[in-house]
Amino acid sequence: MAEFPMDAKERLLHWLRGVWLLPVGGLMAAGALLYRPYGRDMQFLMNFLPILGGILLLLGLAQWRLKRKHRRGGLLWTAYYSAVVLLILWACTVAMVTGTLLAEAEKNPTVVGADVVLVGAELSAEHDTAILDSRVKPTAEYLKQYPQTRAILCGGAAKGESLTTAQYMREALVAQGIEADRLILEEASQTVREAVQNAKPLVEALQGGTQQYPVGLISNEFQLYRARKYAEQEGLEAAKMCIKTPLVRMLTFNFILREYFKVIPFWLGF
Repeated sequence: MAEFPMDAKERLLHWLRGVWLLPVGGLMAAGALLYRPYGRDMQFLMNFLPILGGILLLLGLAQWRLKRKHRRGGLLWTAYYSAVVLLILWACTVAMVTGTLLAEAEKNPTVVGADVVLVGAELSAEHDTAILDSRVKPTAEYLKQYPQTRAILCGGAAKGESLTTAQYMREALVAQGIEADRLILEEASQTVREAVQNAKPLVEALQGGTQQYPVGLISNEFQLYRARKYAEQEGLEAAKMCIKTPLVRMLTFNFILREYFKVIPFWLGF
């Protein structure tokens, strides 16, 4: 195929329309792969960025080849623009989910004097504890402020580990001065949905067999939306208690991105 010469203006537009994706995609993929061994608490992000970088790299390469070898129109250009449109639509859905999660955190009623359900993070309680720690400290302060309250701690063990999330949170709360007999463990759940489902009978048991008053639902802002929705589905009356995600090595971005791939199936009814 003959190459079509481009003048200076066309070269500039050529760069702006897609060739810049080559270095951006390459650096994103390479950087994530190089950092991956050190990003144990961001495994999802480290797995996702090379894929996104590879997509950008392929789009940039396709743009460069198409501009030099093919006139506009035809099947190849249609495929290229379809891929770009899909990428833009995906970015829009990411913005929608992120906005939903942040809006949920803003609409956060204050829990006063109620028992609480502390939802565990889907992380190893033996190694990756930054998220868990961010939830434990405010929970300890709340339990000290209302000494008559109790906390249900939700979370099982990661694969291959013996320490459950619930056990880790109990040890951390006891270390901060909370009496162990105020802490009820739920150690079977592996997901937010399971944590809420398993917490409901424990709440009912604490309140005499049926739920008589709301409980506090404690989680970070990225997880609070689904936790509240699951509570509604289970008939668990709960007021939210939002915990700010610590800004440690892009943890916030990592978990919002991971939450995206859980909110979308939730919206679709899965």
